[in-house]
Amino acid sequence: RYFARKAKTPPPSKAAAAPVPADPWKEVEDPNTKQKYWWNTTTNETTALGAPKPTTPAAAQPSAVAGGGGGLMGALADGMA
Repeated sequence: RYFARKAKTPPPSKAAAAPVPADPWKEVEDPNTKQKYWWNTTTNETTALGAPKPTTPAAAQPSAVAGGGGGLMGALADGMA
């Protein structure tokens, strides 16, 4: 009898298994002052003029974890904490 051999396929490479996410921060120049700032293409956030590039996409996002989560009640809760 003849049995067909199953072709061996190489295991997937580690690099293909975990793609590196693209950096959402893009350096932009202010047309009026010619100073540089950073724009997050995912969240549409920007940094102050001349600020260093944020290290993570969430670096410039305000944290709503402390207190009441923002607004007037959040401010009151933060003041009472």
